[in-house]
Amino acid sequence: MEPVVIEEYNPEWPKMFENEKQRINALSENVSVEHIGSTSVEGACAKPIIDILVGVKKLEAAAELIKKLQTLDYEYIPEFEKEIPDRRYLQRTGFHIHIAKKRWKILEFPHFVQRLPACTSIQSSSVL
Repeated sequence: MEPVVIEEYNPEWPKMFENEKQRINALSENVSVEHIGSTSVEGACAKPIIDILVGVKKLEAAAELIKKLQTLDYEYIPEFEKEIPDRRYLQRTGFHIHIAKKRWKILEFPHFVQRLPACTSIQSSSVL
């Protein structure tokens, strides 16, 4: 197992997300694309991987979206469905995509954490 690398906050992370969001939105008009995970929290240390939640109205719509995302060099990892059956997971270097039926509570996470200074002041470590 490779070590987990945690980096200081990188102000490029939101820009990287926005660029990827545009690429994803160009594939489908019927999705919501949100930046989730620790890279979405301004000032927080994080693994340098942009986590993206793509919300669909029905999970059945994910199959067609997965095919389209594969044209953007994303690899579909169906094995993760054994652990989390209501999500579809894809990855490419520097990005992870989670496709799920639209649920808004998870989107409150970055906004909640940003209000807690102790959460964003965690010291970074090169390896955990």
